Amino acid sequence: GVLQELDHRSKAQTEQNTQAVKAAQAALLAQKAAMDEHSLVSITDVKGTINYANTKFCTVSGYSQEELIGANHRLLNSKQQPKDYWREMYLTISKGGFWNDDICNLAKDGQEYWVNTTIIPLYVNEKLSGYTSIRTDITEHKKSEKKLKLANEEKDRRAAELALAAIVFSHTREGIIITDASASIIKVNNTFTEVTGYSHQEAVGKNLRFFQSDSQSAEFYALMWQAVNSKGYWVGTIWN
Repeated sequence: GVLQELDHRSKAQTEQNTQAVKAAQAALLAQKAAMDEHSLVSITDVKGTINYANTKFCTVSGYSQEELIGANHRLLNSKQQPKDYWREMYLTISKGGFWNDDICNLAKDGQEYWVNTTIIPLYVNEKLSGYTSIRTDITEHKKSEKKLKLANEEKDRRAAELALAAIVFSHTREGIIITDASASIIKVNNTFTEVTGYSHQEAVGKNLRFFQSDSQSAEFYALMWQAVNSKGYWVGTIWN
């Protein structure tokens, strides 16, 4: 009676506890599977010697687990960060702090790859035993950032060149004419108007032939344009 009831309750409680443990284990396995799919995960001792590396870590770094286990994380050092950088990082985690930053690592094939890295201290019986590192591959993002930076630098350089060209165009004591491909004037500088007597409005739209004098022959101009088209420039004296 009573003993059987207690035994029945004990078995039911044990079964319930077993199911709860299995559910918790399944949830942990699911979390681990999700992390392994997304992240590069490694575990080291306090000296940085690797004793665990997941498949994604191996895939991205190019090293097998056999090559990584027992190796120090310095194996992946790309030398992009100075020694002081790593000293500050180690100082933080050795005191039990979490650490996060973008790191440039070196794969086995010599290619650099970038990972956003979080390092978490591990404790056994309240004593620091090692570190877990969780990384996200951000190489493509870094490449995009670099391309954008280079594009902006090129844009700024061209803008500076144009600004300088505009200053020279406006202030030089040489008369400057800008034409389209058919030699129709699209812009002249102030010196040109001072020398020729034609205003900007009068000059723009006219063909360069408008300013030709009879001092040079048709052959002279034919050779001039031939040089411009073949070499990209011509140097000489013209009487207008």
